[in-house]
Amino acid sequence: MARGFTVANQPSGARRLKLIPYIGCKSGFSHVFDSLVPDDPGRVYDVFGGGGGFSFYACDRFGSENVEYNDHNPVICNLMKVLKKDPQGLHEEYQGHSKRSSPEYFLEVRRGDLEDGTEGAGRFFYLAKTAFSGKIRFNTKNRFNSPMRKDAGCPMVELDSLLSLSRLIRRMKITNKDYEELGDIKGGFVYLDPPYLNNPNGHDNATVDAGRFLDF
Repeated sequence: MARGFTVANQPSGARRLKLIPYIGCKSGFSHVFDSLVPDDPGRVYDVFGGGGGFSFYACDRFGSENVEYNDHNPVICNLMKVLKKDPQGLHEEYQGHSKRSSPEYFLEVRRGDLEDGTEGAGRFFYLAKTAFSGKIRFNTKNRFNSPMRKDAGCPMVELDSLLSLSRLIRRMKITNKDYEELGDIKGGFVYLDPPYLNNPNGHDNATVDAGRFLDF
């Protein structure tokens, strides 16, 4: 088993599909989803996609051509798009950052562009894998502002694991919209897991207003 990813050739209920550490990640909830999601849900919409735990599960169970991942944050969407199209490039970028990793280097990378294709995705992937307690946190200007964990080390990432996830989502649609733009979905299964609902702990640009969400 590659660390933090998936075990190949296992049934959906036994698989743990994960790309980055993410607060609230549902990568270990496949047994719950198996009991809640119908066998023939139609098109599956992951409205608050985040780290992709539910989308990976849905692609594994229903086929990526039937799944739409959405997140309002372009940084996270860029990572998902690069995982889908250029997993080898993503791995090479990560390996380069891993070799240079230090507290000073972490802060340098954090100041860089995280939305710019494979290079930006590689920066964000490094930051996400090395951040303290898996905190994927952005400020009001959408700048990643989580601190680095104390040991300054990077988890090992195997290329085969990225290739496996990339194949899993190869036909998944990825969108970068505010959730309120998706209010007219019909004839599908809509998964709603809003991040940091009423959370005051500095996850500024991801916090969802409870009143607006209930109206939605």
